[in-house]
Amino acid sequence: MSPDKALFDNIYSFTIFNDEIIISDNDRLRKYNNITNKVTTIAGGGYSNNYIENTDATKTRLSAKRANIRYNYNHETQELYISIASDEYVGIIKTNNTGNLFEKTSITSNSYGYEGPFHIDTNGDMYFVPPDAGNCLMFYQNSTNQINWLFCDDDFSYGNIYSIVMGENHRLYYAISDLYYKFGFIKQFLFEEYRIVVIVGCFCDYYGDDSRGLQTGICPLGLQYDFNSKVFYFTDIIGDTNIIRKYDPQTDKVLTLAGYNGYNSVDDGVSTSIVKINYPRDVVYYNGEIYFSDNDSRHGSRIRKITKDGLVYTVVGSYSVDYVGMEAPDINCMAMVGAIYKNNYYFIDSARNDGSLNYLTIVELDNDRCAISMIVNGSNIYYIETSFSPNSINSTIVKLGIDGNKKQIVAGEGNSDNDYILAKDTKLYGPTSLVMTLREEIMFVEPSKNRIRKIKKDGKVLTLNMTGNELHNPNWIGLYDNNLLLTNQVEFYVSDITLRCYGIKVTNSSVCGGKGLCSDDDKCDCFEGYFGKECTIPQCNGILSNETGVCSGHGDCLAYNQCWKDVYGLQCDFIPEIKYSTKVSKYSTILFTTSIKSFNLNNNNFSYKWSQISGTNTLDLSTISIAGTDKIDFGIKANDNNLIQGETYGLQLNITRSEIINGQLTVVSLPISFTINKSPIINNYNLLDASTNNPIQSSVVAGETNIKAIITNAQDAEGKAIEYAFGYFTSTNERVYLSYFSQSKNSATFKLPLFTSGKAKVFLTIRDELLDTDEKIVELTVTDPTANLNDNQLNNYIQNLVNNNTNGNSGNIPIEQLDIATSLLNKPVSNPNDPKIKQQREELRNTIVNSLVASSSSQNDTSTVLNILSSVTQNTQELKLETAITALQLTLNITNNNNQQQQDKIVALTSQLINSVLTTSSTNMQVCEIIKSILDSISKSIVQSLISGQSQLIQTNNIKTYLVKDNTVDSLAKSLNTTVISQLGISNLNLPIDALKTLFKNNGIDITNPVALGVNVVPNSIYNYLGQNITSPIFRINLFLNDGTYLNITSLLVPIEFEMTIISSVSGNNKCWYYNEKVKALRLDGVETVVINSNRVKCRVYHLTDFTTAPQSVSPSLSVAKSTRVIGSTSKVHVSGANINVMSWLTIILCSLISVLLR
Repeated sequence: MSPDKALFDNIYSFTIFNDEIIISDNDRLRKYNNITNKVTTIAGGGYSNNYIENTDATKTRLSAKRANIRYNYNHETQELYISIASDEYVGIIKTNNTGNLFEKTSITSNSYGYEGPFHIDTNGDMYFVPPDAGNCLMFYQNSTNQINWLFCDDDFSYGNIYSIVMGENHRLYYAISDLYYKFGFIKQFLFEEYRIVVIVGCFCDYYGDDSRGLQTGICPLGLQYDFNSKVFYFTDIIGDTNIIRKYDPQTDKVLTLAGYNGYNSVDDGVSTSIVKINYPRDVVYYNGEIYFSDNDSRHGSRIRKITKDGLVYTVVGSYSVDYVGMEAPDINCMAMVGAIYKNNYYFIDSARNDGSLNYLTIVELDNDRCAISMIVNGSNIYYIETSFSPNSINSTIVKLGIDGNKKQIVAGEGNSDNDYILAKDTKLYGPTSLVMTLREEIMFVEPSKNRIRKIKKDGKVLTLNMTGNELHNPNWIGLYDNNLLLTNQVEFYVSDITLRCYGIKVTNSSVCGGKGLCSDDDKCDCFEGYFGKECTIPQCNGILSNETGVCSGHGDCLAYNQCWKDVYGLQCDFIPEIKYSTKVSKYSTILFTTSIKSFNLNNNNFSYKWSQISGTNTLDLSTISIAGTDKIDFGIKANDNNLIQGETYGLQLNITRSEIINGQLTVVSLPISFTINKSPIINNYNLLDASTNNPIQSSVVAGETNIKAIITNAQDAEGKAIEYAFGYFTSTNERVYLSYFSQSKNSATFKLPLFTSGKAKVFLTIRDELLDTDEKIVELTVTDPTANLNDNQLNNYIQNLVNNNTNGNSGNIPIEQLDIATSLLNKPVSNPNDPKIKQQREELRNTIVNSLVASSSSQNDTSTVLNILSSVTQNTQELKLETAITALQLTLNITNNNNQQQQDKIVALTSQLINSVLTTSSTNMQVCEIIKSILDSISKSIVQSLISGQSQLIQTNNIKTYLVKDNTVDSLAKSLNTTVISQLGISNLNLPIDALKTLFKNNGIDITNPVALGVNVVPNSIYNYLGQNITSPIFRINLFLNDGTYLNITSLLVPIEFEMTIISSVSGNNKCWYYNEKVKALRLDGVETVVINSNRVKCRVYHLTDFTTAPQSVSPSLSVAKSTRVIGSTSKVHVSGANINVMSWLTIILCSLISVLLR
């Protein structure tokens, strides 16, 4: 079902994970998938109250005693925990990703009927609200299978807990509200102190915005904590409002995000300031957008979201003016039902015990039975016979001759609810009205099922697949021409019941896929060459499109006897594609990347050759290429490539494959063409003294002279827009942009920092849409305004720079001002060991770094920020630990922007900051985590930037990163540079090619496309604070797909081998260890060690992760298990026996994954 057609009864709660929204909708769990754009039922919706393990979750009936079903989603195990309260069972069940129910856990033992919200953590421990104690929480411990009371909120005994969330460091928060008086609180339970504190809410009348948490009245229902922003999002029904709000603990402010009182727009695409929200029960913050439930009892429930641009849209669910809820109307026996046929009126009088039929012989009805609807057709009467109880399921449809004879039951004697079975074998659910169509089919309505069914002429029953804005809960139907009339005594609706096949009218040209005729309800008579219930399966050469072997077993059969034409090979089993830009710059790397979709994983013996086929001048491709002309990808070096601006060149890729069948060669030639861009030109420019507007001759004063750089005339060869940028070069020839590229600013005013050489180079640059540039460089002499100041005066001068915006503007300190302050701060001082002077300079560096954090959010050029950051943190003697950590965090933020131009610079800065941290203090876990994230992001960025046959090595004194990419796994192994590998600290790296290829095939990975191998190395000194005897660096060996996707290699049949050098002398036999993320400790299982000598070991591993060496006699945080080879198994390895220190495990996981590449 498409999301805009999905109807929800009552959305109680929902969550979002991996583009899927999981929704609690009354008595079932439903899922909306953003990729497939479909709504499906996960659990519930069945008709059996019995809970049966290992059965389809959708066949089980879920119900609740008071407040709908509840659920919790475990993101790590991808399992849904569902609470139910049915007649047979009260407790928790869960469903796995196969859709089966399993692991019933009766937490109630018929003592605690679970009905409230609950939270299950990764240990399987659960916090839940018991019945009749809505202000209390109970605790179920998974390991002991015991239940205990956790607390009762006695300060708010008349409130009920509506949401439970876990924050950082296992902090429990909950939303508790009194819906009668409409107020409540967000509170935190402190485990250690066993007390409750209020976070947001008060006994007050003020519930406006921008107030402090404890000064704002709220009535919260849904609650979520966002770990990234550290902000609470909650739904609020305080007073007469229905709003979405957030609370920021860092600013202690409450802010309304949507649903301001007094507005009533229910449309999509409207501003949050005018949208109307109805009873928002739950809220989720996901990927920068805020999702919330909108429950309108008259018009349907839906999930909506607040986009990043402040507009509100429906994600899933339908808002219908015809929707009136799902409550089934009562059915009361009427005193008389009847029908007119050929001027005669026939009736059944249910009020009389004999149930007499006028004009006919007496019809016997039992005392507890009555007739509630009647039609006459020809010589037969049809009526619904039911009991006096409302919504009886003991109903039947009876056929009776007009003469009163031959009474027989037409429908309702069985127990089945399926379509296409005989109507007499089905069960009826309180039908209330009958009609007879022109095709002599009986239609009847079942309000409790919210559906209309019909009995076809062959006696089989079918549920109508109605489309459009159907009336919900109809209790009467009628017929006019070919239209069905429906009402629920509140609203009226007319539905076209023209013959349909699978929802499409017989008059629609697309019925039966346009390849057949609709001859009956959902019955298509297909044309020649088309099959399937909707005639959507074509046949090619006698084989159906969905059968093995169609189009030689690999192509796509698109129509009758028409296979896809763009498939190559004797067996039509591969499709190549080249991705490239048709207009490029000669001053940038030019890439042509090829992908091959192969339908035959057993024949991938491809070879490649790139050649020039057109162009004014002949190119030496072997000289100007990045990785040669025999790779699947082709890259042309920037600058010295002999390309002529304005010219068009043609290349051709020849793909050759030797066929398995007869050894014949298949050659595919793919031609491409591209044009070289023409660079823009600067015709006129000036450097002026901004205070006098006079030209600057040759000299300026650092930090004081206001320089105005202006480009007065420039043009693009093709008349396209030009962007302007201004700045200067550092002493290491790095660019500092003082005005980043902008179309609207052809000038900039700035000051220069102090240079050791006393000389500065100012650049004035333009670029076009392809980033081709023209540039003018002016050299100036820069004098030092602080030459005659003592240490204290110098510090005060710098202090004034970093604390005051010298440009006179409000906001952040200008980037050039921070650079000026840094240049002065790096000047040698007379008394560097003076405690006061040193403390002042430490604070100055800290202030500059914090100012860089603020400036970087609006700074387009991350290179400038990195340059200043590197400069201000280079003196480790004047760097505090908190300053180094802030600098690392800023480096991580820049890295996450995936700027492929700054990889070397980021690694160098990270290495420098590692030195700073080690000099300043012993390493802590926070530093470890940030460095790990930086290296993860860098690795993915490098893989994405490489083409096949290319490698990259970044090497500093603390960090080594090596990545190489090639056509396939086979060629990758041959491309490994053994010299570089040895420089990293390992040698004799041997990849089991056949085992890896088998693993790829078994997991559906196309081995015809490029793969990359990465090795990341960090020093073991980074883990000094652990106190562990690790005797070699930490190595991370990983494989990646072409786009940087991390491949989780496990359960290899043949091991990967490599050798490591022992760099630390520690007593005990050194072993190869790996980090096990499941048990969060270093482990030996699945790793084999061959001791070469006292300084070297060979490791044989069956998976890829973090590796190092350590003696076997290690501290308790290193878990020692029996060495075991796990082949082809996906079973979890459970640790038993020794008492393992939990805090040590947590420490290991935070540090040992420093070199993990992106997954």
